[in-house]
Amino acid sequence: KDYLKTDTKYIDNRLFSATRAILSYATGQLAKPDITPSKGDEIYLKGARDIGSALYQHTADEKGEHKVRAAVLNLISRKRAYLKQRFDPNIGLNGDIVTEVCNPEDIIIDRYAGYLQNPAKIYHRIRCTVDELCARFPEKETEIKEAFSIRRGVYTQTSKMVTYFECWFTYTGTDKKPKEGVCWFIAEKHLILDKMPNPNWVYMKSDKKEKQANVTSMPPKPFTAFNYINTGHSYIDETCLVEQAMPLQRMLNKRLRQIGENADYVNGRWVYSKKAFSQEDARNLINKGSRTLAGVDREDVNNALVNVAPNQLGQWVENTVFDSRNEIDGMMGTPSQFKGAQGDRQDTLGRDLMIKQQAGALQDDLVRSISLSMAEYYKLKLQMMRVYYTDDYWFQCQGGDGKYEF
Repeated sequence: KDYLKTDTKYIDNRLFSATRAILSYATGQLAKPDITPSKGDEIYLKGARDIGSALYQHTADEKGEHKVRAAVLNLISRKRAYLKQRFDPNIGLNGDIVTEVCNPEDIIIDRYAGYLQNPAKIYHRIRCTVDELCARFPEKETEIKEAFSIRRGVYTQTSKMVTYFECWFTYTGTDKKPKEGVCWFIAEKHLILDKMPNPNWVYMKSDKKEKQANVTSMPPKPFTAFNYINTGHSYIDETCLVEQAMPLQRMLNKRLRQIGENADYVNGRWVYSKKAFSQEDARNLINKGSRTLAGVDREDVNNALVNVAPNQLGQWVENTVFDSRNEIDGMMGTPSQFKGAQGDRQDTLGRDLMIKQQAGALQDDLVRSISLSMAEYYKLKLQMMRVYYTDDYWFQCQGGDGKYEF
């Protein structure tokens, strides 16, 4: 927020350094998939190893480590994080699966969705130009242009940014069994752009054959959600680390601004007698700016020029600063030793290591939550490979002794 003109613009951003330390620890290495073979034969063991290597290499090639880091940053600062996978036919020779980091503000979840369950509806708000929207839905081009009052189709009109929604939903089919579908629409124009069964599935004539042909038990929605601080009542976390530590951060900034403002006047202000000096003479005498001078009518010649010092803040004010810093570090699980900074000078090396290990144990809880989400991420990616990889796809994976495996 903007400061007042008289405020000292000072921030001790403890949360920023704590967040960096958490991300460095929790996302320092991309999670690796663990594929279990269906049988103990060597060909099945090699197939499991190859699939795991292919999944990991594909994720690494599309900068998955950075995308997971961005998602975890959303999780600890904005309570929710989503990765979306989709097949893009324009990438590579035969198209490929790509991962997107979704802005949590663009994702709307069914309000009754339970923790770690399949939501009945997931809406994704997407922005694009009118041209891109017409290319995506060519059969609706006339209706799209009519909805946005485009007559001539000049560049200034077709380059306009618009918003539409993509909804992945669960419904009950004619056979009374749950089905998965997807549709696209422009909400404010009441225009349905397209709809179809969930495309991330190999459809067969019977349920048994479908379950044998696919990796997942149902057509999956292409989103991977991340959860951390959750009581099990909601699909979305109730709170996050930054939200809990924010009041302490505000109090810390307030106290430090008060100390900074007090330090600005530590030299005091000069008061001069108008009967003894003019303002110009007084300024030349003490070599200070006009804002540090105050003129009064005073008869006492001995006090013609006096320095008035401010009241010093009590020790308790400084103690509240240290208390707020320690509380933020404790809440975030990032003491100074965990962030690589020097701890208390009285602490020994063994004590510093013990504190760092304790902080690492706190972050391991977050790492386990990320691993759970990444397992679902790889499962979804393998399902999409099963659907869309109808041609041969080769992955160059690093093997032992610096060699490459294909």
